[in-house]
Amino acid sequence: MEIKLSDITLEFFKHDISNKKQLAVMCSSGTDSTILLYLTALRFPDRKILPYHIEESQYPKQKPALIKNINLLNQKLPNSNLLPLLSDYVNYCRIGSEWRLKAKEQPGDLPTRPNGNEGQAKILANRHYIEQRFRDGSFDYLVSGATSNPPKEVLEELGCPYEERRSNRKAPRIFSTHYDPFYHIHKGHIAELWKKYNIMDLFNNTITCIEYREEIEKPCKVCYFCSEKKWAFGKYDGGIV
Repeated sequence: MEIKLSDITLEFFKHDISNKKQLAVMCSSGTDSTILLYLTALRFPDRKILPYHIEESQYPKQKPALIKNINLLNQKLPNSNLLPLLSDYVNYCRIGSEWRLKAKEQPGDLPTRPNGNEGQAKILANRHYIEQRFRDGSFDYLVSGATSNPPKEVLEELGCPYEERRSNRKAPRIFSTHYDPFYHIHKGHIAELWKKYNIMDLFNNTITCIEYREEIEKPCKVCYFCSEKKWAFGKYDGGIV
C-alpha cells in the first residue's frame, strides 16, 4: 500500500505478515495512533484488528477519548473490522512504585535518578505488559505509531530541543513481531494523512498534551507535544486555538 505525501511516499505494510493471525495496533488517544489504527484496518479488510492501549494512571481521560474514536473509525470503515479495545492499567509515576524501583535498577539510556527515572519506568512497564500479551496469545504482531522529530529548523522555531535519536531516520522499522511504519516521518506528515483520509472530524477527541491530567481540562500549549501538534495541524487538543 503506497501512500503519496507532499515530499515522501509512505510504503505501508509492503512486507508480508500473512502468517500473523492476531494483529494489534498500539493506541493512545493521540493523532499518530488514531490514523495508524484506521490505515491498518483499511489495509487488512479481511482481518479483525485489535486496538491495544496501556492505560496510564495519570491520564484517565485518554481511554474514554480513544474508545469514542474507535467507534467513529468503525463507522468510517467499509468492513467495520475494529475489535473492542483491549487495555492494561499501569501506575509508574508514583515514587516507590514497582516500576520506579525497577528504573533505579535498570536505568537504560536515560539519566539515573534517586527515585528512578519516570521515563524509564514507563518503558519498563510497557515492555512488561506487551510481552505478557504476546505470551498469553492476545496478539502475535504489534504495530505502533512512533514518529520522528520535525525538521531541525522547525524545532528551533518552536523552541524545542533537537534530539539526534528522533531525527534523520530514513526508513520504518520492521521486526518479526513489531512494525513502526511512521518511524521516519514527522507530525506534519501525520496531519497530511488525517486530511488525505478525511478523518479530521475525530480531531477534537484526541489528547496529546503531556500535562493533560485529570485536573486539567485544556492543553497546556507549552509542552513539546502541544507545540508539535499546533505546528502540524494548526490547532491544539480539542480544537482549541
